[in-house]
Amino acid sequence: MASLRNLPRAVGFSLIEMRNLRAILLVPVLLALLAGTAVAKGPPTKPAAGVDKSFGAKGVAKIATGGASPEGSVRMALAPNGRVYALQGNLLLAFEASGKPARDFGKGGRVRVESTRGELKPSSLAVDSQGHVLVSGTITLYPYMPDPSIPPGAETSTFTGLHEAFVDRYLEDGSLDTPFGNGGESDTNFGLPRPTGQPGKGVEFERPLVEATTLTIDPQDRPVVGGTYSSALYFCGYQNEHPVPFVGRLTATGSIDTSYGGKGYVAGGEGGILGLAETPEGGVATLSNARSCGPRSDVLPSVFDSLTENGEQSPALDPARPTVYTGSQLAVDAKGRSLLTQFDNPYSEDPVKLLRLLPSGAVDTSFGFGGGVPLVGDVTSPGAIAIDAKDRTVVAGSGIEHPDGPRLVRYTAAGKRDWKFGHKGLLEGPIANDKRGSVTAMAIDGKGRIYVAGPVESKTLKTGHGIQITRFLAN
Repeated sequence: MASLRNLPRAVGFSLIEMRNLRAILLVPVLLALLAGTAVAKGPPTKPAAGVDKSFGAKGVAKIATGGASPEGSVRMALAPNGRVYALQGNLLLAFEASGKPARDFGKGGRVRVESTRGELKPSSLAVDSQGHVLVSGTITLYPYMPDPSIPPGAETSTFTGLHEAFVDRYLEDGSLDTPFGNGGESDTNFGLPRPTGQPGKGVEFERPLVEATTLTIDPQDRPVVGGTYSSALYFCGYQNEHPVPFVGRLTATGSIDTSYGGKGYVAGGEGGILGLAETPEGGVATLSNARSCGPRSDVLPSVFDSLTENGEQSPALDPARPTVYTGSQLAVDAKGRSLLTQFDNPYSEDPVKLLRLLPSGAVDTSFGFGGGVPLVGDVTSPGAIAIDAKDRTVVAGSGIEHPDGPRLVRYTAAGKRDWKFGHKGLLEGPIANDKRGSVTAMAIDGKGRIYVAGPVESKTLKTGHGIQITRFLAN
């Protein structure tokens, strides 16, 4: 059976290094967010052309969030009933279709993602066809004790505790959906292999070490999780972890779906899953990345892969497909073509490109200028991409260069700038009393309206920090 093991081999890197790699590739600025519960008050936001003024306060839903430590970027998902959900750190927020907080969700529209089984580090958010809200990430199991078979003093992040993937499923009132998993929470290692030790000594450790980074929901409401696991704890000539990307699937009731890949997961290659997106056939497209094991620990090109609904490598995939340096943004259009952001070299100042790949993994030379569109001037640091019902791609700037509000550029299905969108293809968000903001998530609803979300630092918030969701009209 074909699997990710057929991908080109490279040399792995740790999860902390992989997160650093994302920072190098995407240049995101993650804001320190302080504790607070107050909805934004103060001078009204000045509406911008194209903003849906019926949402929130003249197009913007802004709310104070935070905690004692920095919370980081925002994830977002749209529900069938029009609700908007946002995830920042361990805080899950719900908004009505009007942009007002959904007061019947948790406590005034807020739920703290926590577990009695360990410390949760959420990383992904999704909503299924029934309106269930799913949060995925990594759980460090209690008690905080390393695997007893791990050698003392080993220098790797996984040795601070045993890691597994978790998926929580919530009802529309913010309570856990108890029939799912174990009381609404599914903690799993997907049956992935246990890490080995020093080569030639035949050591195998007691428990798999698994971290989840991405999540999507398939047409049968089965959670599909992407991430990394440690295949070895002695690598590169010293004690360190050797990460391998994996994709695993749960059933709609939260147990391991052993029909997926014949065992519940598909794994192989180097590094970890950066991007995961559903394909029209019910499978998934993935982006994974790795780092070399030499003295410089160079960043290696990303690997694009596509799996069928059963977890087999897509028969359309070309084994000789090119590799490119990419960010984590990945979206798939109705024809199965993948849109992603390409970097010619993560250490260079070359402009970022919006790139389209065919289902084979080859560059679609009919798109833009030979397969790509340079993102210069308007969106030099892309924070999110999304595709609408007409296969038009919207790219949202992270806001680092333009702190006054989000910037969106739309391209036609042919990869040309859509001059009918906003002002000459560019749409800028509202200007408010914000010190700084960024875009880390975007979604498009059935009416073509565009939602962008991210952390914000604002004088209008009680704590000075929070999240902001802006809704734009379709055109």
